[in-house]
Amino acid sequence: MSEKQSKAPQYLGLVGVIVFALYCLFVFIIFDVNDLEDATVFWMSFGFMCVAFLAQLAAPAFMARRAGLDAVFFGIPVIYLSVFYFFAELFASVVFMTFQGVGWKAALLVQAALLAIFVVAAIVSVVAQTEAQNISDERRVEATAFKAQYVDVQTMVDQCVDQSSGDLKSQLEHLSETIRYSDPFGRPDASISEVESRISAKTEALKGFCEASDTEAASGAVADLEKLYMERRRRLLLVK
Repeated sequence: MSEKQSKAPQYLGLVGVIVFALYCLFVFIIFDVNDLEDATVFWMSFGFMCVAFLAQLAAPAFMARRAGLDAVFFGIPVIYLSVFYFFAELFASVVFMTFQGVGWKAALLVQAALLAIFVVAAIVSVVAQTEAQNISDERRVEATAFKAQYVDVQTMVDQCVDQSSGDLKSQLEHLSETIRYSDPFGRPDASISEVESRISAKTEALKGFCEASDTEAASGAVADLEKLYMERRRRLLLVK
């Protein structure tokens, strides 16, 4: 997040403070609470407006603590959703203060509905985006692990420098291409996880054979890995 972007929540909070201050000045000048026969609607509307003001301040502060998480609801960031709620409640509270004859039930119903919509939308967006972030992190880990396997095999290719390991080098180069063009992302399937575990174990064994210059054992491990990657590919196709 750039410095310019990071200051946006502060500016929104400042706008909220200014608007709320003007709102308080307006309603307490226009509406004389002491002259009202029943101030229930007034204070109820003012209370909901205070909640909207707190939400306007809390949303940017909350999202600032969740680095890398841009929670959105139908494409609208939660921070801006709080702004929409703030001004919707501002309008509703002024209307009910002006037309207090509608009664406290209507005022309560409308303003409680606005608050509920905002809270539900905020919760859904944060939960959904958190889950998406978790999935993204898991896929990043999977891609890193897959890349590590590719690097390991490439390192083994570079280690095959003598004539006796020429065939093994060709096999390793083919294996590296197999890994390179394989899907780096697994699936939440037990059979695929089992194959991937066998691939990791066999790769470690192959590294040991190469370090010990056991060409025959290494060649057999490469052949086994080729089969395992093919098996993984077939299982991935089945679960897609």
